[in-house]
Amino acid sequence: MRKKPVIIGGLTFVAVTVALLWPTPGYDLGKVHPKLRELSTPYQRVSTFYGKDGSIGITIVDRDGHKLDLGLPASSDDGPKYQRIHFGPSDGGALTDDTRRMLIRALGEHGSSADGTGSALVSLRGSPRDYLRKTIHFFFH
Repeated sequence: MRKKPVIIGGLTFVAVTVALLWPTPGYDLGKVHPKLRELSTPYQRVSTFYGKDGSIGITIVDRDGHKLDLGLPASSDDGPKYQRIHFGPSDGGALTDDTRRMLIRALGEHGSSADGTGSALVSLRGSPRDYLRKTIHFFFH
C-alpha cells in the first residue's frame, strides 16, 4: 500500500523538476529588433511594469549604462496578446518571435521578482516556472 504514494510522489517530483528546468528556446540575434541588438551584454538591470491597459513596460540598462525603454502594448485582437513593440512614443513594429524570446531570456536572467518580472514572464511565455516564480513572490514577499 505504501508503494503507490511513493511512486506517485516520485513521478510528480520528476515532472515538476522537468517543467522547471526545461530550457528556454534560443533566438537568432540577427532577427531581433535592431534597437535591442545595440545593447551590450551582460545587462546591469532589467525591470518591468504594467500599464493600466495591460501593456508591459520594460527598461533595460546595458553593461555600458545605456538605457532603453520599450513597451509591449496589449492587443485586443484575437491571437497573441502582445504583437507590437514600441520604443518611447514611436512604434518599433511587429514583435517577432526572436525579439520575444530575447526579451524573455533577458527578463529571466536579469529581472527582479520585486518589480513584476514574474507577471511579465507569465504574459510573454507562460511556462510552469514563470507561474511558480510569480507564486513564490506572492507568498514570500
